[in-house]
Amino acid sequence: MQTGVAFLRGINVSGQKLIKMEALRDLCEGIGLKEVRTYIQSGNVVFRAKSLNGLELKLSKAILARYGFDVSVIVKSHESLTKIVSANPFITMPGRDPAKCYVTIFSSVLDFSRLTENIPESGKDEFKVVGGSVYLYFPERYGDTKYSNAFFEKRLASAATTRNWKTMITLLGMCDEYNDKPSRKS
Repeated sequence: MQTGVAFLRGINVSGQKLIKMEALRDLCEGIGLKEVRTYIQSGNVVFRAKSLNGLELKLSKAILARYGFDVSVIVKSHESLTKIVSANPFITMPGRDPAKCYVTIFSSVLDFSRLTENIPESGKDEFKVVGGSVYLYFPERYGDTKYSNAFFEKRLASAATTRNWKTMITLLGMCDEYNDKPSRKS
């Protein structure tokens, strides 16, 4: 069994695309995921599965069938999430508050060269590309930045989702818990 995390983009935001977490857990179990747990209302699902292959599309289709709206789903393995968390360049910089760090993730490997062209000024906000993720630092507020999901999706022609640092650390801890105990046979 593999441990994975599904990141759902844009659910339960401003009263749009509403999915209760209990219903989301049931839906995930219905497509074969095991030991399903959710974290906060923004669409973070930690689970065990025989394989992570094809789960993004499978979960997205299940949501469309049940709720009637499209949701981008990005699935990362425990190993990938560990790499993403360990690669944050802002955490090791002096004077940086982890509470002001965010990570934008993508479902596929992308050519990030288009991010360097005509970068809009966004005050003191910063972003750095490391591996296949974009790490962000917002000294003020995420809601005021020009470096939003929409910015990255438009530039890279790919679905993206962003999580704050606390969420990433919590999800990694939840994955670690699965791997610290023997998997239940299913």
